Amino acid sequence: MNNMLKIAAIYIAAVLLLTLSANAKTFKEKATIKDPVLTQKWCSISAEELSDTYKTNYIAKLTDGQTKQYAALRFLAEDYDAIKARIKEILVVDAKSQKFVNALTAHYVTNSKAKTTYSKFSKIAFENEADAKEFVQQYGGDIRNFDFTLYLAIKDLELDREFFKAKKKKLYKKGEKIFERLCEKFDPNQYASLLDLKVDIDEKKRCGRLSADNLQTVSLYLWEVKRFGDLKQNKNVMKVPDKAKCPVCGMFVSKYPKWAAKIVTEEHTHYFDGVKDLMKFYFTPSKFGSTHKTEEFKEIKVTDYYTQNEIDGKKAFYVLHSNVFGPMGNELIPFETEKDANTFSKEHNGKAVLKFDDITEAKVYELDN
Repeated sequence: MNNMLKIAAIYIAAVLLLTLSANAKTFKEKATIKDPVLTQKWCSISAEELSDTYKTNYIAKLTDGQTKQYAALRFLAEDYDAIKARIKEILVVDAKSQKFVNALTAHYVTNSKAKTTYSKFSKIAFENEADAKEFVQQYGGDIRNFDFTLYLAIKDLELDREFFKAKKKKLYKKGEKIFERLCEKFDPNQYASLLDLKVDIDEKKRCGRLSADNLQTVSLYLWEVKRFGDLKQNKNVMKVPDKAKCPVCGMFVSKYPKWAAKIVTEEHTHYFDGVKDLMKFYFTPSKFGSTHKTEEFKEIKVTDYYTQNEIDGKKAFYVLHSNVFGPMGNELIPFETEKDANTFSKEHNGKAVLKFDDITEAKVYELDN
């Protein structure tokens, strides 16, 4: 009997030891300092709570005055094509000090045993190499520089999306129920980003008072499901092939239907994720690997900001330097009527309303500054 008790005691001690060991290897992403640096409440891409994964946060400061904060490198990687030409500074949270440091000179531990929320393979930053080495001793992994770690994050994007696909399907069903039962009916296509949509639902209480989880759930449903469902019902919306890439920035245009534009030639149709990139291509196609001449462009089509209809780009009116940003930052925002363009300009601090023929190459590139 005594031997049985001894064996039981040894077994319990072993289990406790394993439990303590497992807990010791748990990397906690939530901020533990008193005043974490939050330029906004939610991630610029996923609209997730930034404080929940603060130790993997990034900030991108752009040349057009925008500041974006991301819950993790995965979301910076997702946004990278859109912002890379406008990056002034990138900061990352040092996981030890929890202070923002220069991301380009930080040391990154990749492929460690530490689990993070938004990526299958963790990527954790430290200002000092000694701290990164200490982390590796506890969790394993490899120490890399920023460029290689960003390359890994971009390469892992599809894997990370698959990783969350099953979870999102459940969220979509729940989000639909919340929208149908609790929300006023409104058009999710009127927003430039998931973050803008979520902020508006929260501030205007479009669904009453929601918990943080339900607010995120209904926002995701509206942005990733209903928005595209509503667009499919619009017979006048621009049809963009899933694999069509913008020849100027390389982004998949179908991700941004609200901003889609195209140039049609005899042999080919070029799709763009905004009028700004379309105009850059229009003025100098050769700069983007094309042999086309401007006179070969048979049609120019853009998306009316209000109606989401495909309209004639040469007959449209464009608002410049407003406080509404597209996927590539400051945009030429198109409207079918001059009245709509003037209304939008007044409401959103636009600096000019131009016809197509009044747009110059210099004015287009000014939008990047």
